[in-house]
Amino acid sequence: FCISKLLIEGKVEQWRVIIDLTSCSVLNIPIATLKDISKNLSCNYRSRLCKMLVLSAPLVVTGIWHMLKSIIPVVTQQKITITSSEKEKKLLDQVQANQLEKKFGGTCENATDFTEPILP
Repeated sequence: FCISKLLIEGKVEQWRVIIDLTSCSVLNIPIATLKDISKNLSCNYRSRLCKMLVLSAPLVVTGIWHMLKSIIPVVTQQKITITSSEKEKKLLDQVQANQLEKKFGGTCENATDFTEPILP
């Protein structure tokens, strides 16, 4: 799905992945889904990740990140930003307003209908 639908032939692309955990508590963080996304990005789409922004992360996520950070290459560490509050959503520094939903401070309509991509 990603290769056939999301990539532009002949272009070098880098993705900015936004994961909003606003409505997640410690008990319902989609850990398996996050691991699956991370695994697929690193195995199948190496060097495509420009920046991963995890927004409104519960304290436990921030704690886990600080523990795992030491075993992750520095280049990868620099691509990942984890914030724990709404005030830290400075996405317009990372993403153009016309490519960002209104709920994050952009000008695009908020997405309400989602079709799940099929990851390899």
